[in-house]
Amino acid sequence: TATTTTTTTTMSVADFLAKIGLEQYTEALLQSGFDDLETLMEAEEDHLRECGLPPGHIVKLTKRLRELPEARVSQATAAAPTSLPTILSSSQSPSTARQMVKVPHHSQQQELC
Repeated sequence: TATTTTTTTTMSVADFLAKIGLEQYTEALLQSGFDDLETLMEAEEDHLRECGLPPGHIVKLTKRLRELPEARVSQATAAAPTSLPTILSSSQSPSTARQMVKVPHHSQQQELC
């Protein structure tokens, strides 16, 4: 028998919307360019409103998108670089840590100017 587990990499936007009871928005979302779940996960509230979703369905859709395994992995990856204490060794003083953060940030600003 086939497994019922579906990942975001194999699930289509149409399948996902049907699964969460919002299949009536499939055509509008696809026509607006949200043709894969990765793109749909980046949709902002204004985008969804323009596709005809009322506020309650926007909440439902964004909540279900955040619950997808791929979304949890992306959120964990995005949060990882901000955890500076895990990068610094215990032998560094707080002033050294501040310098390490400040210098790269400062040089990045110079490159942008």
